[in-house]
Amino acid sequence: MTNLNAGRISESGKRSGSGIGIYLVFDLATSHGCRMYFRNRPEGGAEIQIMLPAAAVVTADS
Repeated sequence: MTNLNAGRISESGKRSGSGIGIYLVFDLATSHGCRMYFRNRPEGGAEIQIMLPAAAVVTADS
């Protein structure tokens, strides 16, 4: 995927949306230590994976 901020293209070819939603999710996720992966699906559309960081283990000694 080369341009995530381009907005969505409808089936009629008209642009809809501003594309800011993906930007906001990316900014929020990465600011909390998450990683995001994007790929085009062979059947059309996109797939977005958000990988959450592992939780810290808290013990009685820490």
